[in-house]
Amino acid sequence: MSITLNVSLNGSKKRGKPKPSAPKFLEKLQDTEIIAGKTAKIECVVTGEPEPDIDWTFEGNALKDGKRIKYLFEKDDVVGLEIQNVTADDEGFYECVASNKSGKATSKCEILVNAPGNIVSAPESATVKPGATAVFKCKYDGNPRPDVHW
Repeated sequence: MSITLNVSLNGSKKRGKPKPSAPKFLEKLQDTEIIAGKTAKIECVVTGEPEPDIDWTFEGNALKDGKRIKYLFEKDDVVGLEIQNVTADDEGFYECVASNKSGKATSKCEILVNAPGNIVSAPESATVKPGATAVFKCKYDGNPRPDVHW
């Protein structure tokens, strides 16, 4: 004697490999403003199957993970870039490039760096005869460029 039992589960989903999908930004990078000397952090949320490779560029040039620059990989598909001890040279456009075998997606933002005005070299004293012209020079920096008044 043999018994055959057929079981069918209605509404069940097949479990297996997820369907491949190109990277997609669920939350894009946002422009940010930072004070020089602080740490800047930009983040976005990107999905894709298989999990996308993440690369970063600054002004179109590849950025490498290093001492001041850190790639961030957090939970819930959050990726980011952290720049420590920001300087005016870090101001510009950043791009996150997410790619996998199904495609590529990008998100861009601008980081603005504010640096207080600073006198780099002060004017020197001058002795001139009455009626002569004296020229005083002063070098300064700051971002945005400070107004200078004598």
